[in-house]
Amino acid sequence: MLVTDPDGRPLEGTSVTFSLTVPGIPPVAKEAVTGGDGRATFTTTLPTGVTAGSGLATVLVATTEFGSTSAQKSITIVK
Repeated sequence: MLVTDPDGRPLEGTSVTFSLTVPGIPPVAKEAVTGGDGRATFTTTLPTGVTAGSGLATVLVATTEFGSTSAQKSITIVK
């Protein structure tokens, strides 16, 4: 996730929460903080029990200066 201010400059130290909801397992979440380049990443290995179907990846960004925002992306698990 790349987080920028309204002028397009990278925001360092911004709180980012990633969550992944897929069939067959409880939601997976991770909190991160952006680095000097404004980026935060989330990588996970899905545990046994995942089933094929639709899921949702969500990112919540919260800043003290500019408020918060979120984005979602549908994903498909194929086995």
